[in-house]
Amino acid sequence: MGVFDDMTERTVTVDSGQAAILELPYIDSHPTPLVNWQSEDGTTPYDRKYAVTLKHALVILSASPSDQKAYRARATNTQIGKEENSAFVRVVVNDGDPFGEVAPEFVVKPEDLHVKKGAQVSELQCIANARPLHEVVTVWLKDGIPLENTAISYNLNDPWNRTLSLLSANLTHTGKYTCQVHLRSGGFPVIEATANVIVLEPPSFPASGKMETLSEFGATVNIPCEALGVPSPNITWLHNAVNKDKTPHASRYSVEEDDTLIIRNHSSDWNDIRFDEDQLNMSYYLLLSINIK
Repeated sequence: MGVFDDMTERTVTVDSGQAAILELPYIDSHPTPLVNWQSEDGTTPYDRKYAVTLKHALVILSASPSDQKAYRARATNTQIGKEENSAFVRVVVNDGDPFGEVAPEFVVKPEDLHVKKGAQVSELQCIANARPLHEVVTVWLKDGIPLENTAISYNLNDPWNRTLSLLSANLTHTGKYTCQVHLRSGGFPVIEATANVIVLEPPSFPASGKMETLSEFGATVNIPCEALGVPSPNITWLHNAVNKDKTPHASRYSVEEDDTLIIRNHSSDWNDIRFDEDQLNMSYYLLLSINIK
């Protein structure tokens, strides 16, 4: 773990009622450090006024004169127990009507996700600013249906529903997630933001796949390919670990739309065909033995 790249003290100026965003300076650490923000008096901000983004920025919502302090981040590498403090960032709030209403506005919108099947936790985040802040209501939908009416496993990580965790990802988590924000008292339109989640299933071959094909000399051989995965795997046929298109017999090979391999005028030196299923830099192989009668 290194130190923060930028140790220059900064000032963030924001209008009354708006959101102040304090970005985390870059720090090199493996694994990614645990980050906690503190004000200059050593307290950790935690309230509906504060949110920490997935990129570890501190967001101060509905800024008021009481937020005019200096804040800094403490990064901890939990593997080696090392801690580093960032430089202070001072928040300045411009004068304004402390009671004036502010329409809901997104500070952070949920972003599209590609998640591997089985991932323990995958997060979507939705942070909105408004005033009065205690009137803000955040609701999550999946494919237009409230989360509580879906069959997915999930958790909302704080009392204000800003971070949605998808648990033990499976194919039912795939879909469109919508974050809706409004004020209980009304007065402003509902705002919403959406993100698409796709759960990726590693490629696999059905357990019942045929491992051996018998053929007469000179006959045409059809070898089907049944491969599963999300997205659909790319199929490449190999002969003795060489792409079929680069073998001396390339002109006698063809592949159907369903990835079935056609071998015309088959001869005995063509034994041992395999196909390679490539998806997301993962390769799976199935060896098929073709025996001549």
